[in-house]
Amino acid sequence: MTSVSTPTTGPRSSAVFGVSRWLLRILLTLTALLLFTQPVSIGQYLQGRFTMLDMHAAVGSGVIVVSFFAACAAVFYTIVGGRVWVPITVGVTGFLIEIQVGMGYAHQLGIHVPLGVTIIAAGILLAIWVWTPASGRSRARRRPPIKTPDEVDRDPERVIG
Repeated sequence: MTSVSTPTTGPRSSAVFGVSRWLLRILLTLTALLLFTQPVSIGQYLQGRFTMLDMHAAVGSGVIVVSFFAACAAVFYTIVGGRVWVPITVGVTGFLIEIQVGMGYAHQLGIHVPLGVTIIAAGILLAIWVWTPASGRSRARRRPPIKTPDEVDRDPERVIG
């Protein structure tokens, strides 16, 4: 008698997936918190606390590092069974953060400010998503379509022996 194995829903081990998800949660939350401090620090600078510009620059450089590790964690999350769009989104956001910091140092405020608003929104949305149950769902394993008996009979690769 042969046993029939039931197909799994994804290529993941629950323990490894859980670790990758927690790592992603920590890094995306830290990224969002750092991003959220940016308008606060520059607002204080504009109110006359001129040392806050140094903090704004330091946090901008720090968020590049954290977003890099978040992108690495997102790739790990996807490798162990997470959604494919996550590392793409986190990676694009990290790339935009690098452009954002460069525009700040170049004093290109016409790009720096609206891009900053976009990045903060993306960072907060990612941080919210990673804490929802949706981040715990694995992607479905792709299976070849089931052939009908007529299609099996007409299959040129079918070997009759």
